[in-house]
Amino acid sequence: MPIDPDDLSRTALVQLIPRQRYRTAARSDERFASFAPHCVRVAFQHMGAHPNLLLFCGPGQDVREAARLAASWAAANWQPSAVQRTVQPGVVAVHVAPAPALAAPGPVEGAAVPAVVWTVDAETGAVATPPGPRGGPSAGPIRAAARHLASGGAASPIGHLDYAERNVMLVRRSISFRQAPGIVGLLLAFLTFRQAMTVFGEVTAGRWLTVPRDGVLLLGLVGALLLAIDAGGLRSRLPGFSSARRWVPVLSWAGYVVVVVVAAALLGLLIPQGRRA
Repeated sequence: MPIDPDDLSRTALVQLIPRQRYRTAARSDERFASFAPHCVRVAFQHMGAHPNLLLFCGPGQDVREAARLAASWAAANWQPSAVQRTVQPGVVAVHVAPAPALAAPGPVEGAAVPAVVWTVDAETGAVATPPGPRGGPSAGPIRAAARHLASGGAASPIGHLDYAERNVMLVRRSISFRQAPGIVGLLLAFLTFRQAMTVFGEVTAGRWLTVPRDGVLLLGLVGALLLAIDAGGLRSRLPGFSSARRWVPVLSWAGYVVVVVVAAALLGLLIPQGRRA
């Protein structure tokens, strides 16, 4: 059974709303009157330096024109202010249609702000998610929703979408988990710099036997730092780290740490440390 664009939008947004604090808008919303008629569903995230619009389009709809119109709206309405001095909006338009009717995935030429088209084959569930604008949606929930619906799973009902959005609108007094990647990134940057200085000291001092082990740890820290800051949307393209299920990324991180530590420990055992050249 072909994937319905609205089913995919609801199923993906149920995951995206709590993770990235998206809001949904009706197609009759006057703010988005220039491009909403070209879409099945519109969502937006307007906080911070990288606000963005997420559009879901179906067969027969001009997804690139919708993205260009949305980009023009974003450029005109999301401007720097005294509170947020730097603003770079973005647009991601998801086209859900049978393969012959799919638009070509990739950047949208002529858009006023960075915009990209993602595609979902309505018959097979195949997803193409070229790198999107900074601050845009994670591709993981889109991929997970497409796999789920293509395998015959039920779409998330509208009630689940409303519930997720109401929870996001609640005022929370605790620290937001969205701050964690920044804090972890700073810590990893410090550890990476410290490990790089260690390796540099070993090289300059001629302690070559310890370089392989500490070099593996340095590479592991560099990789962890890139994952933590999601450089170039790296997490959304890696299995495990892009999963919509919370425990899967946690296990992926744990497995990554174990692999790096075990590899360094094995090098330490294989290369005797007592004798030096």
